Amino acid sequence: MHDVIRIAAIGLVLLLGAGLCAAAVLESSTYRHCAAAAAASAAGDDLGSQAEPGAAIALGCVGAVLDANSAAITALSTLIVAAFAAILAVFSASLARSARLAAEAADLSARTAIAVELPVIRAEAGKLAYGYNQDEAGRRHNVSVDRLTLDNLGKTKAFPIEAQVGCAIGRRLPRAPVYRFRKPFPVNAILEPEQRHLEIGLAEFEFEAPPDIYNLLRGRSTELWFYCNLVYLDFMQGRHEAGFCWKRHDAAGMGELLDDPTPAYNRKT
Repeated sequence: MHDVIRIAAIGLVLLLGAGLCAAAVLESSTYRHCAAAAAASAAGDDLGSQAEPGAAIALGCVGAVLDANSAAITALSTLIVAAFAAILAVFSASLARSARLAAEAADLSARTAIAVELPVIRAEAGKLAYGYNQDEAGRRHNVSVDRLTLDNLGKTKAFPIEAQVGCAIGRRLPRAPVYRFRKPFPVNAILEPEQRHLEIGLAEFEFEAPPDIYNLLRGRSTELWFYCNLVYLDFMQGRHEAGFCWKRHDAAGMGELLDDPTPAYNRKT
């Protein structure tokens, strides 16, 4: 629609310019003198003819005007050509921009259509546990999460590659996640469409903790976060990642892990 308006505007400008040029020629003193002389000559040759110049006289006088002002007309023609070239360049750039926007819109539409069909992964952390290991070096305390439960709420299959897990203990969550452990899935693992509650055992992954971690958490002297990142392929074999994060809150027993919305830990690709 904008291009049609732009073309109409350019045509109107050109038509107006042509009209102004014609008016300038007809109103010039050279044209008037030429037309008057030609009319007088024609009247002397044929008393029955009209005094007004005919088409032949008009064309001849226009030629006389052009000859008398050839230099100015050449300069004006150069300016008109330059202006037309500039208008054409702007119009070409506008067409190129319109074509690019159309291509981008088509690409976005295609990607949106595909995205609607992609898997939608949700995850839930299991129970938090506290423990310790005893060896020659002494007792080392740790925390762990017994399992991770995955759901595929999308319309197509997801092919999980590995789950990456991490834990942070302190006053604040680090700016970026660091995944300490990785658990690969079997080669033929599939999260079917609308499949719920695929459980992954994580009890073997132990995160070092202070000896009095339980009391520190209960007294709110420190905080604990557990987070994970699922790497998977979609039905077109495109690689994706889905991050999740949970923070420990006081509850019966060891406490419970509730969703933490920190963007860096919940990134989806």
